[in-house]
Formats: sequence, C-alpha cells, structure tokens
Amino acid sequence: MFPDEAGGGDYGEVATDNGRIVLTPVHPGAASHVRSRLQELGITEADGADAVTWSRQE
Repeated sequence: MFPDEAGGGDYGEVATDNGRIVLTPVHPGAASHVRSRLQELGITEADGADAVTWSRQE
C-alpha cells in the first residue's frame, strides 16, 4: 500500500532496497489484460482519440 503522502490506496507495494524506494504495482499485468480486452472488443486507438475529441466538445 502506498503511503498517504503518495495518495494512499492499494495500488502497489512499497519497499526499500539499499536506500532506494522501490514501488511495485499490485497487478503488474493489468495493462496487458486491458489491451487484450480492448482488442477483443474491436476498440482501436482511433476510437480512443475520437472519444477524447467528443468529450472535449463544448
């Protein structure tokens, strides 16, 4: 768990190694899983860009 100063939450593990702070994500393969799921759904990078453009409309 990250300390409160870093936003808290169960996003990763914090350790020290020879005076260095080492942050390790709880779910290191999560991004890969999301990319695979987006591909399964047929959602492309262009779809994402279109969504951003749509959301920024006034």
